[in-house]
Amino acid sequence: SKTAFQLFDMIKSSFENFRKIFRYYLLYVLLFAFIQLYIKHTGGTDSTISEWLINYQGGFVRRGFIGELFFQIATIFNIKIKFIIFIFQAIIYASFLFFLFKFFNLIKKNFIIVLCIFSPLLIIYHIAEVETLARKEVLLFIHFLVLLLYFNKTNKQILYLSITYPFLMLIWEPIVFFSGFYALIIFVDFQFKNIGNFLNKIILPFLPTAFVFFLIIFNKYTEQNQDLMCSNLKEFVNETCYMSLGYVTTSIKDNYMSLFGGIEIFHIFRYALALLVGFFPLMLIVFNLKKTLNIKNKFIYNRHPFQLFLIASFPVIFLFAMGLDWGRWCNIFYFYSITTFFYLLNKNFYVLKIEYIKKYLNNIISKSKITYVGIFLFIVFSFTWNLKTTFK
Repeated sequence: SKTAFQLFDMIKSSFENFRKIFRYYLLYVLLFAFIQLYIKHTGGTDSTISEWLINYQGGFVRRGFIGELFFQIATIFNIKIKFIIFIFQAIIYASFLFFLFKFFNLIKKNFIIVLCIFSPLLIIYHIAEVETLARKEVLLFIHFLVLLLYFNKTNKQILYLSITYPFLMLIWEPIVFFSGFYALIIFVDFQFKNIGNFLNKIILPFLPTAFVFFLIIFNKYTEQNQDLMCSNLKEFVNETCYMSLGYVTTSIKDNYMSLFGGIEIFHIFRYALALLVGFFPLMLIVFNLKKTLNIKNKFIYNRHPFQLFLIASFPVIFLFAMGLDWGRWCNIFYFYSITTFFYLLNKNFYVLKIEYIKKYLNNIISKSKITYVGIFLFIVFSFTWNLKTTFK
């Protein structure tokens, strides 16, 4: 009987034209992003701009570090603060796409890999949901990609993270929920013999991060502080408080209550289904990874890659439990997942057992239908759906 050898050829092929196609795709995304960011900075009233306005003019507050820099630049040089934000957003989003392009070019391509890259949970999500475009998590994306691209030497990783992680906490403290992916990278690269050796290596360098974390957690920021910040924004840069600026006084308890006060089973089902579909190609790869002798650590070697994925992902559950922006969380979660496992694959800690995927595809697609089915699956999977930013 006919089998899907042609599809397997797609899976096995090196995708010689991918680099060129992917470059044009990213340029299109970047152009659309620039247009949207320009429109937003001239009159937008959503969180794309407002979260960058949070500053220290009312006292120390979470996520105020970058906003304070913008505030000072705007007042010293008499430049509109929204224009400063627009330029900064354009630069960081272009940088994100540039580093993402460099990173994915390191990966040997096949059909499943390409499906992972074009998942609606990754790049296209920012265009489909423009309220998430160039938000603060883009700095996290850049930070992680720089780690994977330029700091793959073990001692440099620790130094890089010990210096930069505290600043990221000051910019967007939910990075703590994705620390498991950083830990997994360090744990595998260092080839620690056990958890104790891992902790001994990182405790001292990460004391500044711990200090910033507890400073944010126990900081008391009152409505009076918020009013002072808003009045200074109005007086010095002629901006009003709206959207993200109105949530700086909310506590962790308030965040949890805002979620559980209106959640329904349908909301959970919708996002669970989106995660299942969006993650499917990546999980197909994770379940078909074979460990190599490059893994010296017994803890890592004795566990299936999916178990490591679950361990690294566990803290993310708490982010979903305390925030309404489930679409954003899915996007960030997927970014860290795909880059982490592609990195481990590229470093030859694992190899992809392509023959198992081939056997599965041979059973479901005939040779005569391969071209049309492959194109159809790619288009439907990548470009026909997206997640809303908030679960409600």
